[in-house]
Amino acid sequence: MSARKDQPMTLLLGIDLGTSSVKSILFDPHQAKIVATAAQEYPIDKPRPDRAEQNPEAWWQATVETVRRVTTAADRSRIAGISFSGQMHGALLLDAQGQPLHPAIIWADQRSAEACQTLIETVGAERYAAVAGTLPAAGFMGPTLVWLAHHQPDLLDRTHKVIFPKDYLRLRLTGHIATDVSDAAGSGVFDIRRQRWA
Repeated sequence: MSARKDQPMTLLLGIDLGTSSVKSILFDPHQAKIVATAAQEYPIDKPRPDRAEQNPEAWWQATVETVRRVTTAADRSRIAGISFSGQMHGALLLDAQGQPLHPAIIWADQRSAEACQTLIETVGAERYAAVAGTLPAAGFMGPTLVWLAHHQPDLLDRTHKVIFPKDYLRLRLTGHIATDVSDAAGSGVFDIRRQRWA
Protein backbone atom coordinates (compact mmCIF):
# COMPACT_ATOMS: atom_id res chain seq x y z
CA MET A 1 0.00 0.00 0.00
CA SER A 2 1.50 3.37 -0.93
CA ALA A 3 1.09 6.42 1.27
CA ARG A 4 -0.89 9.40 0.03
CA LYS A 5 1.12 12.55 -0.63
CA ASP A 6 -0.43 14.25 2.41
CA GLN A 7 0.35 11.26 4.64
CA PRO A 8 3.95 11.24 6.01
CA MET A 9 5.69 7.89 5.85
CA THR A 10 7.12 7.82 9.34
CA LEU A 11 5.60 6.02 12.31
CA LEU A 12 7.54 4.96 15.39
CA LEU A 13 6.96 1.78 17.39
CA GLY A 14 7.77 1.74 21.10
CA ILE A 15 8.00 -1.43 23.18
CA ASP A 16 8.26 -1.31 26.98
CA LEU A 17 8.98 -4.55 28.84
CA GLY A 18 7.59 -3.86 32.30
CA THR A 19 7.65 -6.06 35.36
CA SER A 20 4.03 -7.14 35.01
CA SER A 21 3.22 -6.42 31.35
CA VAL A 22 4.61 -5.39 28.00
CA LYS A 23 3.24 -2.22 26.48
CA SER A 24 3.50 -1.25 22.82
CA ILE A 25 2.74 2.11 21.27
CA LEU A 26 2.55 3.31 17.68
CA PHE A 27 3.27 7.02 17.37
CA ASP A 28 3.02 9.49 14.50
CA PRO A 29 5.73 12.13 15.14
CA HIS A 30 4.53 14.37 12.30
CA GLN A 31 1.13 14.81 13.91
CA ALA A 32 2.42 14.36 17.49
CA LYS A 33 -0.29 11.73 17.89
CA ILE A 34 -0.54 8.31 19.45
CA VAL A 35 -1.95 6.01 16.78
CA ALA A 36 -2.51 2.96 19.01
CA THR A 37 -1.48 1.36 22.30
CA ALA A 38 -1.75 -2.16 23.68
CA ALA A 39 -0.67 -4.01 26.82
CA GLN A 40 -0.42 -7.68 27.73
CA GLU A 41 0.27 -9.04 31.23
CA TYR A 42 2.45 -11.96 32.30
CA PRO A 43 3.22 -13.39 35.75
CA ILE A 44 6.19 -13.14 38.08
CA ASP A 45 7.14 -16.62 39.27
CA LYS A 46 8.22 -16.88 42.92
CA PRO A 47 9.45 -20.46 43.44
CA ARG A 48 10.82 -19.34 46.84
CA PRO A 49 10.14 -16.21 48.90
CA ASP A 50 13.45 -14.59 47.88
CA ARG A 51 13.05 -15.37 44.16
CA ALA A 52 11.49 -13.39 41.31
CA GLU A 53 11.72 -14.97 37.87
CA GLN A 54 9.96 -14.65 34.55
CA ASN A 55 9.65 -16.79 31.46
CA PRO A 56 11.26 -14.94 28.52
CA GLU A 57 8.90 -16.71 26.13
CA ALA A 58 5.98 -15.05 27.95
CA TRP A 59 7.61 -11.67 27.27
CA TRP A 60 8.04 -12.56 23.61
CA GLN A 61 4.47 -13.79 23.13
CA ALA A 62 3.12 -10.67 24.86
CA THR A 63 5.30 -8.50 22.62
CA VAL A 64 4.14 -10.27 19.46
CA GLU A 65 0.52 -9.81 20.54
CA THR A 66 0.80 -6.12 21.48
CA VAL A 67 2.76 -5.25 18.34
CA ARG A 68 0.16 -7.08 16.26
CA ARG A 69 -2.62 -5.09 17.92
CA VAL A 70 -1.00 -1.67 17.48
CA THR A 71 0.09 -2.28 13.91
CA THR A 72 -3.39 -3.20 12.74
CA ALA A 73 -4.16 0.52 13.11
CA ALA A 74 -1.78 1.63 10.34
CA ASP A 75 0.23 0.63 7.30
CA ARG A 76 3.22 -1.35 8.70
CA SER A 77 5.47 -0.12 5.90
CA ARG A 78 5.28 3.35 7.50
CA ILE A 79 7.15 2.16 10.62
CA ALA A 80 10.58 3.78 10.40
CA GLY A 81 11.98 2.90 13.82
CA ILE A 82 11.59 0.81 16.95
CA SER A 83 12.55 1.84 20.47
CA PHE A 84 12.91 -0.45 23.49
CA SER A 85 12.62 0.33 27.16
CA GLY A 86 12.06 -1.97 30.04
CA GLN A 87 12.71 -3.26 33.49
CA MET A 88 16.31 -2.63 34.45
CA HIS A 89 18.75 -4.95 36.14
CA GLY A 90 18.17 -8.66 36.25
CA ALA A 91 19.90 -11.33 34.22
CA LEU A 92 18.89 -13.68 31.44
CA LEU A 93 21.41 -16.44 30.75
CA LEU A 94 21.70 -17.61 27.14
CA ASP A 95 23.39 -20.59 25.53
CA ALA A 96 25.57 -20.36 22.42
CA GLN A 97 22.46 -20.40 20.20
CA GLY A 98 20.87 -17.47 22.06
CA GLN A 99 18.33 -19.67 23.85
CA PRO A 100 17.46 -19.05 27.52
CA LEU A 101 19.02 -21.59 29.89
CA HIS A 102 16.91 -20.60 32.89
CA PRO A 103 13.98 -18.31 33.65
CA ALA A 104 15.06 -14.67 33.75
CA ILE A 105 16.15 -13.55 37.21
CA ILE A 106 14.54 -10.12 37.42
CA TRP A 107 15.33 -6.98 39.44
CA ALA A 108 12.97 -7.95 42.30
CA ASP A 109 14.88 -11.17 43.02
CA GLN A 110 16.62 -11.11 46.41
CA ARG A 111 18.67 -14.32 46.34
CA SER A 112 21.92 -12.36 45.88
CA ALA A 113 21.60 -10.24 49.05
CA GLU A 114 24.50 -12.06 50.74
CA ALA A 115 26.59 -11.81 47.57
CA CYS A 116 26.26 -8.02 47.78
CA GLN A 117 27.84 -8.06 51.22
CA THR A 118 30.58 -10.39 49.98
CA LEU A 119 31.35 -8.01 47.11
CA ILE A 120 31.63 -5.05 49.48
CA GLU A 121 33.89 -7.01 51.84
CA THR A 122 36.06 -8.35 49.01
CA VAL A 123 36.32 -5.34 46.71
CA GLY A 124 35.46 -2.52 49.10
CA ALA A 125 32.44 -0.23 48.79
CA GLU A 126 34.41 2.80 47.64
CA ARG A 127 36.38 0.92 45.00
CA TYR A 128 33.31 -0.94 43.73
CA ALA A 129 31.31 2.30 43.42
CA ALA A 130 34.23 4.08 41.71
CA VAL A 131 34.22 1.51 38.91
CA ALA A 132 30.55 0.53 38.73
CA GLY A 133 29.00 3.86 39.66
CA THR A 134 26.73 2.11 42.13
CA LEU A 135 26.90 -0.17 45.12
CA PRO A 136 25.91 -3.81 44.67
CA ALA A 137 22.23 -4.54 45.22
CA ALA A 138 20.22 -7.74 45.12
CA GLY A 139 18.63 -8.17 41.71
CA PHE A 140 21.46 -6.40 39.89
CA MET A 141 23.31 -8.46 37.31
CA GLY A 142 26.71 -8.48 39.08
CA PRO A 143 25.56 -9.85 42.44
CA THR A 144 23.25 -12.31 40.68
CA LEU A 145 26.22 -13.70 38.73
CA VAL A 146 28.23 -13.99 41.96
CA TRP A 147 25.34 -15.90 43.56
CA LEU A 148 25.12 -18.22 40.55
CA ALA A 149 28.88 -18.85 40.64
CA HIS A 150 28.53 -20.09 44.23
CA HIS A 151 25.19 -21.90 44.02
CA GLN A 152 24.70 -22.98 40.39
CA PRO A 153 28.16 -23.05 38.80
CA ASP A 154 27.05 -25.67 36.25
CA LEU A 155 24.44 -23.24 34.92
CA LEU A 156 27.01 -20.47 34.69
CA ASP A 157 29.43 -22.84 32.92
CA ARG A 158 26.82 -23.45 30.19
CA THR A 159 26.14 -19.73 29.81
CA HIS A 160 27.45 -18.09 26.65
CA LYS A 161 25.95 -14.59 27.14
CA VAL A 162 24.10 -12.74 29.88
CA ILE A 163 21.65 -10.04 28.84
CA PHE A 164 19.08 -7.71 30.40
CA PRO A 165 15.38 -8.54 30.08
CA LYS A 166 14.47 -5.95 27.44
CA ASP A 167 17.46 -6.91 25.34
CA TYR A 168 15.92 -10.35 24.85
CA LEU A 169 13.17 -8.70 22.83
CA ARG A 170 15.79 -6.89 20.76
CA LEU A 171 17.55 -10.23 20.18
CA ARG A 172 14.33 -11.91 19.06
CA LEU A 173 13.43 -9.05 16.72
CA THR A 174 16.85 -8.38 15.21
CA GLY A 175 19.05 -11.41 15.87
CA HIS A 176 21.60 -9.13 17.57
CA ILE A 177 22.60 -8.79 21.21
CA ALA A 178 23.00 -5.19 22.33
CA THR A 179 22.15 -2.96 25.26
CA ASP A 180 22.34 0.69 26.22
CA VAL A 181 24.73 2.46 28.57
CA SER A 182 21.98 3.17 31.13
CA ASP A 183 21.27 -0.52 31.70
CA ALA A 184 24.94 -1.46 31.55
CA ALA A 185 25.82 1.21 34.13
CA GLY A 186 23.22 -0.16 36.54
CA SER A 187 24.48 -3.73 36.30
CA GLY A 188 27.41 -3.50 38.70
CA VAL A 189 29.69 -5.11 36.09
CA PHE A 190 30.24 -2.12 33.80
CA ASP A 191 33.13 0.32 34.18
CA ILE A 192 31.40 3.69 33.90
CA ARG A 193 34.60 5.69 33.36
CA ARG A 194 36.02 3.47 30.62
CA GLN A 195 32.58 2.72 29.14
CA ARG A 196 33.23 -1.01 28.91
CA TRP A 197 32.40 -4.19 30.78
CA ALA A 198 34.55 -4.51 33.90
